Amino acid sequence: SGINAEYGIVCILALLISSAQCVTEWRSDAERGRYYFYPLDVEPLQLKTDSELSRADQVRIQLKTADDVTIGVFKIVFSVQPKYYISDCGGWSPFAVTLPTEQDKLWIITKTTKALLVTCNDVEVANHVFEDDTDEKCVPSWSQEAGKIKFQNQDIATDEAKLKVPCDVLPDPLLTVPSSLPIEFGGEVEVACSSQSEDSAVITCSEDTNGAPEFVYTGSLPSCTRTVTPPVTLGKKRS
Repeated sequence: SGINAEYGIVCILALLISSAQCVTEWRSDAERGRYYFYPLDVEPLQLKTDSELSRADQVRIQLKTADDVTIGVFKIVFSVQPKYYISDCGGWSPFAVTLPTEQDKLWIITKTTKALLVTCNDVEVANHVFEDDTDEKCVPSWSQEAGKIKFQNQDIATDEAKLKVPCDVLPDPLLTVPSSLPIEFGGEVEVACSSQSEDSAVITCSEDTNGAPEFVYTGSLPSCTRTVTPPVTLGKKRS
């Protein structure tokens, strides 16, 4: 199962029509090699690194649309002369200014359909305007709105990322799931009253009107009942 586009845009719509914020949290447990829903064109992505320059560690983030259309890859390399890379946009580029000297760095990556902006410890270090790029593939690729991100396996620089909060509370505590909770935002899981039940439904990790994680579903959920066993009490037998 993958991201359900119908629910994947809930956060985007909430941001456009209200002052609601998508709920995110700092996470160091993000798996490399798997996609996470993240509306990068709506909400900037924050990363923490502590790589030393000259070690050549890399931040490597792959982007797709919510409908699984590939956008490209963004990279940062911590070389003696650090630089960044946007696929289909001219290859590696030097940062516009010298990076802050602190080893612990907070990166904020902001993407729109027209440009990608990078700040490091509150200093703007890159502002790459797609239509100014000489590569003719830059605009068609990066003008697409990002709905998913993946930290590639070669990314050894990212220590933490601020990602959407997964769902860990089922809509009915009597329901069971074949896999363990939590379920990542956008993920789908089949629920039933028991592992032997034929009545099931698919629920999706989305968010409520305040941006907090919440399972959503169409149709109805299985109606679960719990068998209550009368309590065993102590007492004397009558003779």
